[in-house]
Amino acid sequence: VDAGNSLYRHDAQQCVECLDESQYIIRSNVDTCLKCPRGLKCTGDAALDPVVVGSEWVEEEVAGVGMIYRLVSCPSHYSVSLGSEADGSLQECVACGKGQECFGTNGTNCTVCTACGSGYYKDAAVAEGCKACPANTYYGGTGA
Repeated sequence: VDAGNSLYRHDAQQCVECLDESQYIIRSNVDTCLKCPRGLKCTGDAALDPVVVGSEWVEEEVAGVGMIYRLVSCPSHYSVSLGSEADGSLQECVACGKGQECFGTNGTNCTVCTACGSGYYKDAAVAEGCKACPANTYYGGTGA
């Protein structure tokens, strides 16, 4: 029975409402409330509001779990972190740390941040690439 943002439990003969901000449900007449992925802002229903603007999510059926939101891509300078939970609750776009950048290759998403190359630096954990060292400076290592 479809009960709006809730799940109707036939065994208990009651509707269980999903918790705002910590859970979501895509098919209220089929699935249970799921833990909100790290990369989404949830409202207890099927609303999709990514934390990182430009990240792409799709609905996906997962055996034993139900219909979940699956992270499929992140914008430039973010790595795709899927986590290990079957319910997808650990999925998020992660900005690379200080001295690191992230670029996908051949149309794929970046999943591993790499150190800035020689002569380049990144002084904060923000979603941007490494920058060339200023004039009259040099860094010969990596990960500056």
